[in-house]
Amino acid sequence: HAHHLAPLYKPGELKIELHWSLTPVRESTVIDHQGIWNRAVVWRDMMDALVLEPVDLLIYTCVHAGNHKFRIGAKLLLDIKYICEHFQIDWEMLVRRSISWKARRSVLLALIMAKQFANANIPMNVLENLKTDDWKMDIAVVTFMEILCFRTKQEDPRSNPWDLGLERFSISTQNGGGRSSKYAKHVWVFLFPSRTYMVRAYPKFSKGWLLPLAYLERFLTIAARGWRRLRVTVGDKDLKKRLSSHREVTFWLNKIVD
Repeated sequence: HAHHLAPLYKPGELKIELHWSLTPVRESTVIDHQGIWNRAVVWRDMMDALVLEPVDLLIYTCVHAGNHKFRIGAKLLLDIKYICEHFQIDWEMLVRRSISWKARRSVLLALIMAKQFANANIPMNVLENLKTDDWKMDIAVVTFMEILCFRTKQEDPRSNPWDLGLERFSISTQNGGGRSSKYAKHVWVFLFPSRTYMVRAYPKFSKGWLLPLAYLERFLTIAARGWRRLRVTVGDKDLKKRLSSHREVTFWLNKIVD
């Protein structure tokens, strides 16, 4: 990934992702990283541990969900509800900062779903101030259904490269040919990840002379998943409709008109 290292993990333990940026380079969101550091607060009594201040925390929770096109499960809505209940939120600042970061679409969608489906305590005037001209409640309904369909089982980071490739292709198609070289690079990285990533994702091929076999396994995985997805999609009208609806949500999230 362009904004964090390959996940550090071992069976039975939490995964850790070391980030040097909070959003992928390809995203339109413009996060004020220096401002985040300046506003960071001490975590309880641990003077050497800083965390995001409440407004930054709530905005980034929404932005992170938007980065994943909200395919991260219902825990998102409960996280937002918890933040709203346990922290003092400056709602006017949240609106201004969301717009400044070009993040209002992700924030709007996440907050509306949290209020509608998790009963989070979010003022209506905040949602009204975040709404875009092309907002429709159908966007929240479709996204919520996608959340309900999300598989909560934690998967190996190499397990679904096909969906990653489709997502990037969808975004590149939506943005037109002006960024073709940029997205050609994404395709290249998708097919040929870094040696560091491959060693972590395919530890059985970690020895240098075996590493080409890891790429071969990756190609076979991509081909197999692509074929299965194609067969399922062609034969399942409900799935095709759901994928089409979610693609429209993806386009709405990635519009740069605000």
